[in-house]
Amino acid sequence: MSFRWRLLLGLSLAVLLTASTYGLTGYVTFRNAINRTASETQTKLQQEIIASLDLSVTPPAFSPTPDLRNTLELYGNAKFRLNQNNEPRIEYGGIFPNPGADWRISTIPLNDTYTLELALNNRSNRRALASYVQTSLLALPFALGVAVLLSVLLQRVLLRPLRSLYLATNVLSRQAIPKPVQVPRGNDELTKLAQSFNRMTASLQTFIDRERGFSRYASHELRTPLSNVRLLIDGVRKGVIAESVALPQMEDSVKRIEAIISGLFTLSQPVSMTLEPVLLEPLIKDVLRRVTPANKDRVIFHTGESPIVLGQDDLIQQMITNLLNNALKYSPGKVYIFLLEHSQGVNMTIRDEGAGVPNDKLAKLTEPFFRIDPRKTGSGLGLSLVKHIAEQLRCQLRFQNLNPGFEVTVVFQRVADMHDEDLYA
Repeated sequence: MSFRWRLLLGLSLAVLLTASTYGLTGYVTFRNAINRTASETQTKLQQEIIASLDLSVTPPAFSPTPDLRNTLELYGNAKFRLNQNNEPRIEYGGIFPNPGADWRISTIPLNDTYTLELALNNRSNRRALASYVQTSLLALPFALGVAVLLSVLLQRVLLRPLRSLYLATNVLSRQAIPKPVQVPRGNDELTKLAQSFNRMTASLQTFIDRERGFSRYASHELRTPLSNVRLLIDGVRKGVIAESVALPQMEDSVKRIEAIISGLFTLSQPVSMTLEPVLLEPLIKDVLRRVTPANKDRVIFHTGESPIVLGQDDLIQQMITNLLNNALKYSPGKVYIFLLEHSQGVNMTIRDEGAGVPNDKLAKLTEPFFRIDPRKTGSGLGLSLVKHIAEQLRCQLRFQNLNPGFEVTVVFQRVADMHDEDLYA
């Protein structure tokens, strides 16, 4: 059975049950109210009639007040009779009716001799109950019609986003990324489902783009060192190149291949980490201790503040190492490292005295394998790894030309600015 029919039958059944329950409850309540009113009226009339009877005389006398007479006529020509030893002595209102549905009869013994019988006309109450039942039954088709109309409207509201999701999942099943589905208005489950689906497809698209980029970059960058190794091997076999010349070049090519594969693997893997408070100053000093002796005098670290940020020691050190090596490689002069804590976070700035980067190439600096000077050695993945680590640590990465000089600023979040949920990535 289709969703449309299930929705229609479900709403119809719900409306039918609701209307039936409401009608039955109303009928019982209405009937009880009528019976209670009739019982109270009967009791009141009995008391007034007894008060108007004089049983001390023979035969008994009945002297109704004008109010009692009007009350007897008001309640459907009420009738009563006074019996003495089961023989009627006083009858009021005409012939006393036999027990039946149209009359409500009650009997009250007055003493050992006399008995009072009172009959109230019950026809109007029965007609009222019948009218209520008839009205309730007539309302059922109207309620069912409203249910059908509501089901049609709900189908349009509910099925449109569901159909969009159905078509999008069909596209996804064919190993293609669908366009984002339209998010319904509001903040209900359908809205959240559509938003979640769009986030999922966006994540899949990012993953696919990353995998395609990995394959494209790997095939492009690995081709040159592999071709070089192949040529060297052929040259050695043919005796054109001596082994003493070929082996160092082959070793350099293999190292480059290893660096490219390691960098690409790191870029292709999401980092799962637990962030913890980290002192930046000791990490920077630890990186500076590993700088080559030829470059030690070129690096100047301006200390003064030792801010605490959230991160991981090894990732922050890898980021500092890549940025420092880049600055030393592309700048013949001094390289400066600054730490500055402010209200928006903690800035770590690495500044060199080089020629800088053309403004039109600033946006490409973090692209894998992009190199301003192809003659420089390296895999071209250093800044890509820096960007990847910065994203995982929730840092901002900024590049700026100083003319002369170039600086890179990493903005860390302070421990005081982090929430509990930020401790886990």
